[in-house]
Amino acid sequence: MKKVITVVFFFCAANIFAAGSWVELPSITGIIDNIIYQLLPDNNGNMFASIRTMGVYKTTNGGINWTPSGLSGNNAPYYMKLAPNGDIYAVSRGPGFSETIYKSTNSGASWQTVYTKAFTDANYGLWAGIIFPENGQFVCAFEKTIWPTVSDIDVYTTRSTNGGNNWSDVGFVSSMIQSPTGGGSGMVLTADNKLVMGTGQAGLIQSADFGLSWGASGNVGSIFTSTVLKNSHDNSVFVGTAYGLDRSTDNAATFNFIGPYNAWAYTNNAAISPADVVYIQIADG
Repeated sequence: MKKVITVVFFFCAANIFAAGSWVELPSITGIIDNIIYQLLPDNNGNMFASIRTMGVYKTTNGGINWTPSGLSGNNAPYYMKLAPNGDIYAVSRGPGFSETIYKSTNSGASWQTVYTKAFTDANYGLWAGIIFPENGQFVCAFEKTIWPTVSDIDVYTTRSTNGGNNWSDVGFVSSMIQSPTGGGSGMVLTADNKLVMGTGQAGLIQSADFGLSWGASGNVGSIFTSTVLKNSHDNSVFVGTAYGLDRSTDNAATFNFIGPYNAWAYTNNAAISPADVVYIQIADG
């Protein structure tokens, strides 16, 4: 009987997958085991892919064909963000132990370095975030390994007051909140112009002066803040933690737990569709 049940199960599963609407696209570089750090669509129907050791690639026909678009080799950015004016910003590890911000004003045809910061130790963090407040100030945060072990990670912030042309360092967030931050996990701008950022060890933190200073925010769990996002329709803020998902309707001042709680259901990520449907990815499948 067990064998019959097993055969029927796999037969059904095969039909479910066959009826799906996913299509595998051709390999971008011809090397199938390259890691794609990020995909970024622009406002003109193009898509950019940042690939480890290979750089940025661009498609103009929905992923059928890809062409190199700069920042090759070790300059491959692990984070890209589209600015409100259509410019593309990218964060990558530069030569040595530095972190670099690049900008493209011509849809990836060329890139210019707008910021670089040299550190004395290697960096193994792969998270960054850039926010573009309407007043022209840009804020960038990225992870930095501070040693003595690889797991010792802090968040470093820098900002621009002239549209990303020049940047000034703010420094490590941990020195401002007097607590280890761990890795970053998302940064949003609330409707009342507060920056809200998730961290791995210090929970949710916020800045009311566009990144110059940081303090605690909200009443969410203090560990494994895995995702932070904002619903553009009603400005509610969602935060994923080790215990589930929380939502704020007062610009991250307070949060209500909305689940799903499960002792093993660590919230890895979440997303909001244009139809206000919330999708949650949890660690137990």
